[in-house]
Amino acid sequence: MLPLLEYPEETITELAARTLGRIGAGRPEVREALVAFIHKEASDVAARSLAAFGADGLAEAVAMLDGDDEDARYAALWTLASLGEQAASAVPRLIPLIAQEDDVALRQRAIGTAGYIGPKAAAVIPAIMGAFRSEQMPLVASDASGTMPRLGQPARDAILEGLRGSNRIVRLRCAELLQSYHAATQFAFDDLERLL
Repeated sequence: MLPLLEYPEETITELAARTLGRIGAGRPEVREALVAFIHKEASDVAARSLAAFGADGLAEAVAMLDGDDEDARYAALWTLASLGEQAASAVPRLIPLIAQEDDVALRQRAIGTAGYIGPKAAAVIPAIMGAFRSEQMPLVASDASGTMPRLGQPARDAILEGLRGSNRIVRLRCAELLQSYHAATQFAFDDLERLL
């Protein structure tokens, strides 16, 4: 199966990466082949397959995040998202990507990844709120709307604090974030009534 990662047709290589993640977990040579493939092809499918390796896949993803290969860093975020809560130890690596990253796509993916990790990624909330002040704000806001509701009570508190703040743009973005809570917005209406 490993030679199929070298096949000249993308459909075959992606299928091989997906299959290897399902049947090859626990085999170091498969993990190494997937990592090499990610560096070569920046494959999101291979990155998600790497999550099947649990702690070893997490370690590989963190190493990619710390590296210089921009495509591999982006792919590593797919691995972390696929790991979900299991990737909580990588949350400190997401904060600078959200707070300072010049690469809009990487910043957006880091915000989305935090949502997949869930409440254990609540440490990114100040970085997301700070990103509302950046030039990339409209793009960041769209990703934050999917992530903030998944981060639990601390995200709700940050949104309400943003609504009370003096920065008009942050207040506007926080009001927009309330829409992402859909049916759970009763809390927002109660708090908005108190603010008004």
